[in-house]
This record gives sequence, structure tokens and C-alpha cells, in this order.
Amino acid sequence: MKQFFFIIFLLINFICITLISNSQQIYFNKRYNYYNEWSNTSSSVLSVVNGYIVAGQSYDSAVTRYRLNLLFIDSFGNEVLKKSYIKPNTYYYPGIGGSFIPTNDGGYALGGGLMDSTGNNNAMLFKFNNLGDTMWTKIYGDTNFYAGYQCKQTNDTGFILVGVTTKTDADGDVLLIKTDSLGNIEWQNAYGGSNIEKAFTVEQTQDRGFILGGGTNSFGAGDYDTYIIKVDSLGNVQWSKTFGGIYSDNAAFIIPTSDGGYILSTQIGRYKNGSKTYKQSRIIKLFNNGSVDWDKTYGPVNYLQGLGPIYELSDGSFITVGQKPDANGMPVGLLLKINSQGDSIWWREHKILLGINSRNYLRDVKPTSNGGFIAVGFINPLPPDTGRNDMWVIKLDSCGCAYAGCDTICSSTVGIIEQVYQNNYSITVYPNPANETITIDYKLPENAKDAVICIYNILGNELKRYKVDNEQGKVNLYTTDLPNGFYFCTLNINKKVAAKNKMIIIK
Repeated sequence: MKQFFFIIFLLINFICITLISNSQQIYFNKRYNYYNEWSNTSSSVLSVVNGYIVAGQSYDSAVTRYRLNLLFIDSFGNEVLKKSYIKPNTYYYPGIGGSFIPTNDGGYALGGGLMDSTGNNNAMLFKFNNLGDTMWTKIYGDTNFYAGYQCKQTNDTGFILVGVTTKTDADGDVLLIKTDSLGNIEWQNAYGGSNIEKAFTVEQTQDRGFILGGGTNSFGAGDYDTYIIKVDSLGNVQWSKTFGGIYSDNAAFIIPTSDGGYILSTQIGRYKNGSKTYKQSRIIKLFNNGSVDWDKTYGPVNYLQGLGPIYELSDGSFITVGQKPDANGMPVGLLLKINSQGDSIWWREHKILLGINSRNYLRDVKPTSNGGFIAVGFINPLPPDTGRNDMWVIKLDSCGCAYAGCDTICSSTVGIIEQVYQNNYSITVYPNPANETITIDYKLPENAKDAVICIYNILGNELKRYKVDNEQGKVNLYTTDLPNGFYFCTLNINKKVAAKNKMIIIK
């Protein structure tokens, strides 16, 4: 009986996914406040079944400490569930954009940090189940300053956590911690010179090593430069690179790319006016060995401008998020989409719809299953509004628009899975729902080349890939390493999706 109800639950959700993915684009632009407090921020977002999960922080005046928050909202931006984590005499910090991640057991993890009442700082790794309840937490550090900024799950189901450790006020090093699946340290390393180095992002690479993005005061041409470190699977440095000029630059967000290289988003210092360094958004594409493929800048030069996390989309383009000043000098949220060669596809500026001046900051963005984007950050409205910081979530279409038709030239067809359908291509999945084995039948035209079958989870992450041709006609997929849930199956030809289907696994 329990199995029956579970199947019904999955089928209902499966229908909901289909209805949402086939419906018209949904837009919303909303602010959220935890417990009517004055300081609320959001740093990361995930797109999940029928909605989104936002990770952030809020101030709790009752205990004068900062909470760690998870906000569950539906596909229309309505609050569904709030989770809050607080400990007496403790400040919780939720990391930066991209620090909240899905895990292979259907739950979530977050890399961040905390500070106790004595001022001692530590890095921290949080593990949650699928409802946002904590399964375990781990604290890393000693009497020196430690901070965690981002975590990722590794191929062996463990975790990698990146941050900073400060030995003295003048010397800080990049911190990298590798753990097992329960957060127990397997090894940790520090990287740096005689001054301060920090790393904010980490990703596992194809060779099972890691790529780190950050900044340095010890190396490079200026007083602060973009800093990239490539290490092997045990944390040994293989190469490092700095990028920057004579003026202060920014730390980097970096990810591996599908072609085996890397791409990083940052800012380059253009000139200095008194105590302010004026900067310009910068994106650099690297080859696998760290040498530069291309290096481009975007938008105006201003000291308020900044880029955050960057992500690769299924069509080979990239999306990044940040902020820039408006005509009144107030920060507005920024989204930038570029193609694989770094050419700008569109540039969008957004703010909360208050009708008054406000400071608007975007910290993370993710593609959604219905072809758009979800972006999060925080706002600081100016009087006569409350003047408090609120969490900010904005749902956009595939053109980065907050309302239909904001760009009549842009085509709203690109999302997690690019929809390029042809009448002479087909793909059939059976049985569906399935238990141990799924058969995927496909039909190709005679002249089809570079055809592959790809399996994605509901977050759009590619899990499996099979090269196919006309002689086969079918692929048998064994579900041993796939948990119960929903999946997308696509037939890709010449790097475009020719057909797609959905499937359910119930064991």
C-alpha cells in the first residue's frame, strides 16, 4: 500500500512538471522577510520540482545573532515552507552564490561558516535531507580565522569545501578541505604567499582534481589580482595563474567547461579615484592548461559594478549575475548572457518594483525547467520604505526579461534543455515508470551524425551519455546508480536537442 501511494505521488508530480514545462512563461519579482527582521539576504538558489529553494541569512534581534535560512517557494513565488537554523551566541553565514547544492541522495548541502560569541570563526559544512532538515553539521578550524565560502559534492560522494584561513591580520591563505560523505576530513591544504589569498569557488575537474577561483595580494601585477589554482585529487598544486593590472581587481568565480577548459567571471581595475577603484566586468576563457583562450570585458566602468557566479548552459552559452549602478548611482541587479566565444547575447538590469530608490544586489542565478531563469539576492530599499534588507527572488524568461516581450528580437527557446524538435526525429521510453531497466527507442534520419542519448536529472545536470547510430535503434538503461525520481531523456544531434521525453524511476 505504501508503494502504491508513493507511485501516485510521483505520477501527480510528473503531471505537474509536464503542465508547468508546457505552460506559458511564469514571471515574478518578490521580496521576502524572515520573522519581520531588518536584515535578510539570499546567496544561492536551486530549481527543484514545482518550485525553488533559496538559501540565505537573517538577523534575529531576540538573540542578536544571524540565522541560516532555507526558503521553499512554488513556481509562482509563493512561500511553501521556511526552515531556520540558529544557535545561541552564534552567527551563521551561508557562503556565496552556488554554495547551496543538491546531493546524490536527494538532499542538499551548503558550505558556509560561523562565528561564536568570542569572535572565533570557523568553516562549516551543512547536510540537509530533501525537506531541509539537518542530517549533520561539521565545523572546521582552530583558534585562527577560518571561513567557508562554497562546497561541492565529489565523484566519490564526499565533499570539497573552499575558503580562507588567516594566520595573522596580514596573512591569509586559501583553504581547501576534502571530506568523506559524512563530512569527516580526509585531507586539507592551504595555499598562499606572504600576504592575503582567498578562494571563493571550487569545482571538481575531469581528472578528479579541483579548480579554485579567488584573489591574491601576494602574486600578480597589482595590489589585488584574480587568482586561479589547479590541484590534483589530493590537493597538490599543478598550476596557478593570476590575472590583473596595476589597479585592484576582484576575485574570480570559475567553472570547468564542456570543452575541457575553464571559464571565470571577475572584474578588472581600470583606474583609481581617491579611495575607490573603478572596475569593469571581465570574463576569461581558459584552455585546460590555464592559458588564455579569450579575454573580454563588458558594460560600463564603475566602482559599484561586479560579477558573481557563472554557469554553462546546455547550448554552450553562459549566464552570469551581479550588479551595476543605475542613473542615480543606486545598485541594480545585473544578468549577462554570452555565447561560447564571449560575445554578449543580452544584458539585463533589474530591481525590485517599489517605485522608490533602492539598492538591488543579485548573488546567484540558475536555469529553470520551463526555459527561463531564477535569480536571487537582496534589496535595501530607502525611506519611506522600511529601509531593511529583504531576500529578493526574481523569475525571468529565457531572454532575461521580467515581463513578456521586453525584447522582441531575443527568441525565448533556450533553457536547461534546448527545444529544437524535428518531425523526423523521435524518442520513446518504456516502461515508464520503470524499476531496474528502461528501454529508450529512437529513430534517426539516414544522414544524422554525432547523435547521442543524454539523461538529465530534474535540475538539468547531465548524468549519462550514450553515442548512438542507426544500427542500434535502442539503448538499455540500467537504473542501479539512479535514485527514485524524475528524469529527462534527450536525443541530441549535432549538439542540439532533436527530441526529448520524461521518465520516472521507482524501485
